[in-house]
Amino acid sequence: VWLPLPAAEAEETSDEAPESLPSLRILVADDNPINQAVARAVLEAAGCVVETANDGAQALERLRVEAFDLVLMDVHMPNMDGIEAVGRLRDGQAGRADIPVVALTADAMPGEESRLKALGFDALQHKPVQPAALIAAISEVLAAPPRPMKAESDWAAA
Repeated sequence: VWLPLPAAEAEETSDEAPESLPSLRILVADDNPINQAVARAVLEAAGCVVETANDGAQALERLRVEAFDLVLMDVHMPNMDGIEAVGRLRDGQAGRADIPVVALTADAMPGEESRLKALGFDALQHKPVQPAALIAAISEVLAAPPRPMKAESDWAAA
């Protein structure tokens, strides 16, 4: 069968997504070693230093004793999932409560991004990770105003 089709034009890459980031120290919390390796490769290629944790509890332990600029947090992990970990982080139980946290999830349900932001995440990236989208999301999160801290009256109510 011969199908005379017009030639396709090459798709141009967007100039909006930067190819590199400032020198950042990023914690990747994910229970899957392959996902950790992919995130590490993408982020190190963009000029970042990457450390990893296998679950939310390990992430909180690292955040208590080490300084990071941003966290990539898997939503679904054993032991302590990302939702519980980000809640504890925002409650001041580990490191800077205002550190930017990007949720990583394979969930594609409508309203998932709004739900996760309401729970304390700053952004959402779907798995499998798309390098340009991840770099762009990190750039946007870092450019956003800092997350407001809870008032002392909010602490007493929590």
